[in-house]
Amino acid sequence: MDAAATDSTPLPARPAGFSKLELETTGSGTRAGASRPALVHPPGTGATTEPLVVFLHGMCAIPEWECPVFVGAAKHAWLLCPPGPAACNGGGRMWIGKDAQLVGQVRGFSDALETAHSAQIGRRALVGYSLGAPAALRIALASPGRYQRLMIVNASVTPSLAQLEKAQVLRLALVAGDNDRTAAKLRRAAGALARAGFEARFFSLGPVGHFFDASSARRMEPALLWLTDSMQ
Repeated sequence: MDAAATDSTPLPARPAGFSKLELETTGSGTRAGASRPALVHPPGTGATTEPLVVFLHGMCAIPEWECPVFVGAAKHAWLLCPPGPAACNGGGRMWIGKDAQLVGQVRGFSDALETAHSAQIGRRALVGYSLGAPAALRIALASPGRYQRLMIVNASVTPSLAQLEKAQVLRLALVAGDNDRTAAKLRRAAGALARAGFEARFFSLGPVGHFFDASSARRMEPALLWLTDSMQ
């Protein structure tokens, strides 16, 4: 992993139902991390005023590989999958860097989505998978009140009640495959937060480990529907 590396991963075909979103260049050139486009899926309702779900991919990945697993969020929300701001050796991108870089990367693409699609977004959820999860929590903490919902998937990230209150997150979904090493920890964390009166819930992805397969999108859908329920 090298933040100064060039992302040489070939750009794959756009997944069905998604469009690609580029960031505009500035006088000094393309923004860091903007050499690869984000993926956008419009809400199934067709309304431009639906909330936004932002998905942060895992280590040295690109949006095209993992974003389709989270398409269930697009039933009632915009789904935005930006690339991480740092390139990896050998290709792909990472959600690493200073808080301002992480926040700016997501904000740049979300602002571009609103402009390109004439969307009027008020409510937001943030989803972090694997090594995208620590970044999701950092972004939420650095942007109090901007993200009302948070989801952690297959990651050893268990936000405390104090962190959630500081970020002004109102609902937390913790998700893992039964064979992922984070499953037990996330299940316990969800239970402890729920007993403390916070709206937290654990969702199992079934007998799988730290990977996605052809059935992952279907098994992810209950968690995504709970995450986005009543966000309007």
